[in-house]
Amino acid sequence: MTIAELLKQLEDEKYCYKYCREQEGKALKAGDLQRAVLYSENANRSLREIKRIDFSIKSTKEADSLLRAIFAEEKRREEIGKRWV
Repeated sequence: MTIAELLKQLEDEKYCYKYCREQEGKALKAGDLQRAVLYSENANRSLREIKRIDFSIKSTKEADSLLRAIFAEEKRREEIGKRWV
């Protein structure tokens, strides 16, 4: 998945989390405990996904930074090697 796709998914999950928490509150006020529990479980699932996606984004960015550093070092070493030939 690209970072753009992860960011879109993160946005969707945040919306879902907020919506479910709002609906959970409304269900509790109405005394509908069964519906409140369902919304709570779905909000908790969204929260787990938000954390997973956030970790994926951070990991992807870190990996990208490491690869850029490795490629820059390889290029630097190639340039040094060309000077000695």
